[in-house]
Amino acid sequence: MNNDFLPRPDFMIEAGEQKKVQRPLFMELLIFLAVYVVACFIQSMVLTGPSMAWVMTGERHDTIMEMAISGNIDFEKLFSVVLDMPEWFTALSLFASGLLIPVAMLYCNKLEKRSLRSMGFVKDHAVTEYLLGIVVGLAMFAAAFGICAAFGGVGITALTLRPDSVPMLLLMLLAFLIQGAGEEVLLRGYLTVSLSKGRSLPLCIAVSSVVFALLHTPNAGFNLLAFVNIVLVGVFFALYMVKRGNLWGACAVHGMWNFVQGNFFGLPVSGVNAGTSVFQSAFHTSNTLITGGEFGLEASLPVTMVLVAAIGVICATRSRGVTRRAPAPAVENGGDGTC
Repeated sequence: MNNDFLPRPDFMIEAGEQKKVQRPLFMELLIFLAVYVVACFIQSMVLTGPSMAWVMTGERHDTIMEMAISGNIDFEKLFSVVLDMPEWFTALSLFASGLLIPVAMLYCNKLEKRSLRSMGFVKDHAVTEYLLGIVVGLAMFAAAFGICAAFGGVGITALTLRPDSVPMLLLMLLAFLIQGAGEEVLLRGYLTVSLSKGRSLPLCIAVSSVVFALLHTPNAGFNLLAFVNIVLVGVFFALYMVKRGNLWGACAVHGMWNFVQGNFFGLPVSGVNAGTSVFQSAFHTSNTLITGGEFGLEASLPVTMVLVAAIGVICATRSRGVTRRAPAPAVENGGDGTC
């Protein structure tokens, strides 16, 4: 890909102008890791009180106390406790992911001296871009589900929507939209854009997408195909941001993709059970290449097919938000220039 095929939107050009220092790639990644650790620490502080209250008053209290007193930590039991957390805590955890947004914003604004617009928060058509992203996210995962069903891998077994479940569904929708936005602001609005100063855009997209996939390695059922698909979805989100000329749409696609698989079809979201759903679905085969196994459809070939097709479509679309050309990427001594 070159600049004619993948021109930088104006907000990325502005980011390169506002960011005065171009650091070696390894230094950029170390700084990103530090920002991510700070954000995770703040999230853990927010979640510590509610999680401890649930553990101390819930059914799993004896299990935790037994491990604490004996000093013998059984990680399998500990992980089962985490998976058994109530649905309100799952929603709270997703809302806490929104803390990635102010942390990334503060770093970009105070240390890189970048404006919010340089992170993709472009005012023009923000609402329509966000709504379009919601439709795209819904359609993409519905297509993956349909392909899996066509191969006999999954099917809807029941309609579980009830009037009393609507408030939780709406809460989870909002929570996933915030969680999706948090990851997009951190990985695309911050990392991808920051890396792009003086470097080829395809290189920056590839690096940030690999980092995005590596952050999912602790999830249950993570495997090689899950890694490949998360890299592909990271590439799609980044290309969507670049082609549409803003970050709004990528935030919406990400959040809606997660909500539809977890709370619409009732499937695991990257190895995590989202709880209340419109439908209950079940896998009809033990072939994990079709179903994704414990990780969910994101570790399946149907999702690979959808992502490859989506990347092809977004690459073929006309770029928006491009009114001027970016300077040619500089080639650094450390080999971080064009690919």
